[in-house]
Amino acid sequence: MLIFFGNANNYFFSSVDTGLQTIYARDTNTCEQSIQINLSVIGFKKYFTPNGDGENDFWNVKGLDKTSFKSIDVQIFDRFGKLIYSITNFDTLGWNGSYNGKNLNANNFWFKAKIVDKDDNEIKESGNFSLIRD
Repeated sequence: MLIFFGNANNYFFSSVDTGLQTIYARDTNTCEQSIQINLSVIGFKKYFTPNGDGENDFWNVKGLDKTSFKSIDVQIFDRFGKLIYSITNFDTLGWNGSYNGKNLNANNFWFKAKIVDKDDNEIKESGNFSLIRD
């Protein structure tokens, strides 16, 4: 839940948890009725550690679910641009750091994401992350 009651015309929220969030807004002069908006906050991990300890073992997009989004297409590439893994299913745990059944070494990887919400709005994002091995 996010609550901000200020005087600015533009609002910026930082350090917001991924997933479904609720924003409440009201007129500081209380002339208008307060409003409530639900939205999904999407996040991309900067690293993951697939070591089998049950924590941070998969890289995936955070904050997505079938109720708010129609489709997901995330492609993960190595530093040479080779496609390593694709995520097209909301139910997958994500990428476990392997390719063709073999664990890849610690390195940086890049992704391109295309996400379509329930209103057919297309969200495109790209970036990089690190695979860390202990």
